[in-house]
Amino acid sequence: MIIKIQDLDCYKNATDEQRNHKLVSPERGFDLSKLDNEMLRLEMGEFIRYRGSVLSLSSIRTELGNYNQFCRAMKEAFPQITSIKAVSYEELQKGCRKWLMKKGYRYSRMRKRVDSERESRAVAPLIAYIRVIYEYFHMEEDVGGFDCDIWVIDQLGITIDLNPVHRVKSISFKRIEQLGIRGEIKQVMRLHLREKALGTVCAEMTAVGRFAEWLAENHPEMDTLVELNRFIIEEYLLHTNLEATGRKDYSKDLSHLKSVLRTASMILEAPILDNLFLNSDSGRKPETIYKSYSDEEIRRLNNAIVAGIEEQMARAILVHQLLGTRISEALTIKRSSIGKSNRGTDMVTIYQVKTHKSYSKIMGPDVKALLMRSMDYTKERFGDCEYIFVNDRNPEEPMQYSRIQYALNKIIIKNDLRDDQGERFTVGTHIMRHTYARKLTELHIDDMTIAKLLGQSGTDSLKYYRKMSPQRLYEETKDVLNQVDAEISDIMEEWNGKGREDI
Repeated sequence: MIIKIQDLDCYKNATDEQRNHKLVSPERGFDLSKLDNEMLRLEMGEFIRYRGSVLSLSSIRTELGNYNQFCRAMKEAFPQITSIKAVSYEELQKGCRKWLMKKGYRYSRMRKRVDSERESRAVAPLIAYIRVIYEYFHMEEDVGGFDCDIWVIDQLGITIDLNPVHRVKSISFKRIEQLGIRGEIKQVMRLHLREKALGTVCAEMTAVGRFAEWLAENHPEMDTLVELNRFIIEEYLLHTNLEATGRKDYSKDLSHLKSVLRTASMILEAPILDNLFLNSDSGRKPETIYKSYSDEEIRRLNNAIVAGIEEQMARAILVHQLLGTRISEALTIKRSSIGKSNRGTDMVTIYQVKTHKSYSKIMGPDVKALLMRSMDYTKERFGDCEYIFVNDRNPEEPMQYSRIQYALNKIIIKNDLRDDQGERFTVGTHIMRHTYARKLTELHIDDMTIAKLLGQSGTDSLKYYRKMSPQRLYEETKDVLNQVDAEISDIMEEWNGKGREDI
């Protein structure tokens, strides 16, 4: 029996452009007869159909080669195995590694990511493939609801405040080796998921994971948060200040850890956990400095975006720039968001994912043209969708920001795009919002109007945008520059009035 690519969901849901790609052969497929027994054929048939539902068409085509190599390895290295579910991962991995060496294949290789140029060691595709297979059949007991070590967001049965352009599918507690602490953190996160945004909960899990790893290395005997004391926290603070290399600033990490311990103090009835951190522990926060692009920088970047990125994604980035929104707000614009005011002016309603509030903005001709073309593009390929910019794999969702980050990184590296100081561009699209705000300040628009155009409730942050303006910088330093110019002029006059031998 052959499961053809054209029978998989990834092919049925693909666009005509994706189906007609020269490397796609819909008649090719996964030949289950290459496996020696019926149980293996049933298991792999289930696995292949599952992969066809979650992978893209190009990815499933790549996986076909891995499957064929897997079949050869199973026949030659594991002739006695009748079920994937009946074998350990260690046995599978060890046997496939020996088979690769015997056939002259490399077990691992150095790989350079196209979106970051970072080199990392990657295991052979076969080893990565059997890991995915094994996890599919053996991780079910660990994945699911609140009682599992991996919480699947859609299976928790509660309303969660999530960001639709940063889709998080699951939360894993396996980084926390201490089983007692793992159970305590689960209680905390079960409460936090009901009270906080999912992004905040994920950040808290990252902070707790780092702390738990440090505890496992330095205090392996500790298996409950109740045993924490101020001396241990001071040790960890020294570690984050002097030894840790994961990030430049751990102040946010410490703040998230403090929040988790505060909730744990109530759940575990351990007041000491609420008093482990002092107000001074997070350190002095650095002064906020916003960065923006110059006109020449934004022109260089946009030229590369239009030429090197898929057209719908390029339109989304341009709309983000022209409206001055956060990128999440641009990607969640809906068809129903486009309309007219009572006076007949073209308007777009912006939903703020961060604050859950909405506001309306006037659409200029350029923004209107981009949005109209984007709606046509989406309708032609995916039908009537709620969002204008959609996720190719699931058109019911908005376009995911991770795709934009990857595409931007790729063209920056490919074209070696650099800013005015000769440094390679970063991928932070929020700089485009800063650039929009800076230009508004240069037009001498009043603060309340700028705040409304940015969708902000107050004007506190506008002082940072004003500091980015070259004109504002010139005005603030004009007196000092004039004084320096005068001193230099005096020196030059003295120079010109004397001979070289007198100087």
